Amino acid sequence: NKDVEDDPQKREVIMEILDAVFSTEGQKRAAAGSNVLTYNKTVEMSLPDSMEYVEECVEKNHLYQRLASTEFFAISMKVTENIINGKYGAEGAYKDFDAQLKAPEEPAEEDIVAVMEKGYDHNFTVHGSQAASAVANTMRNYLNTDVLIGYSSIISSSVYKGGYTAQQLNWLMCGRATVRKAELTGEQITEVMDWLVNVKEDGDNPIRHHTLIPVVSGMEYTIRDNEDGIYTLKDVTMNGKAIDEQAVYTVTLMGDDNFIEAEIFCGCPMPENIRTALKPVDQVPAAILTEALTDGAQLEVPTKYVTIRK
Repeated sequence: NKDVEDDPQKREVIMEILDAVFSTEGQKRAAAGSNVLTYNKTVEMSLPDSMEYVEECVEKNHLYQRLASTEFFAISMKVTENIINGKYGAEGAYKDFDAQLKAPEEPAEEDIVAVMEKGYDHNFTVHGSQAASAVANTMRNYLNTDVLIGYSSIISSSVYKGGYTAQQLNWLMCGRATVRKAELTGEQITEVMDWLVNVKEDGDNPIRHHTLIPVVSGMEYTIRDNEDGIYTLKDVTMNGKAIDEQAVYTVTLMGDDNFIEAEIFCGCPMPENIRTALKPVDQVPAAILTEALTDGAQLEVPTKYVTIRK
């Protein structure tokens, strides 16, 4: 990107990394013993015996552009039926499979379900992501809760001005996120934020990347950037004032439990008292957002939900 182009030292380091990744040794190490096809024509990778029948395709450096599993399944069924019925053998099946996958197909017309009059940038700043904030504010208001806390990544891209189909709204949201509600005290909300920000006693870090910094609506919080890949929660506020620890609030939690809890990822299990208090919402995030934006409704204006200090 432009930042790299303007910094010769940074560009040199990045190019060194890319050269290593795309070298023969780098590709083999990335494969980790698995069968891999490389699309770097300068790299020689020996094919296993199981790939001998598609060698011609590999040598052409051919890449299928449509890899949807539904298409593979449907075509596989047709080809298998033709083999069983004696229409062709293995070579004919391969050629037919290849031809069907490469056949042009006109995309079906999809209805526009929402029109965004304004776009919002997904890039993270010291006050968070505008796009994530706009979505979080919209979902909190639609679900009629005091607070919404989004952990892990809740949206996948910027919000663009213009029409969206239901599928495009689905792509905007991170599909593995679950949505749950609870009645929590201000003290418990602070405990949730401690869980999502602070490094644990065993060293596990809930924030592996800035996209994992929690997105909140209906409140704000401040964290310190320790400049070593970890953050420290400083305070939690509502409308600029310290949260009332004794007050009870309706709270929506939205995120990917597996990503934040599994040992191979963040390794930070949800506090058990919070888990017990949560009740599932019987809708996926994309469906909630789609309903919230019907009849010309717009995304709520983003807010500065986080402040990052050095």
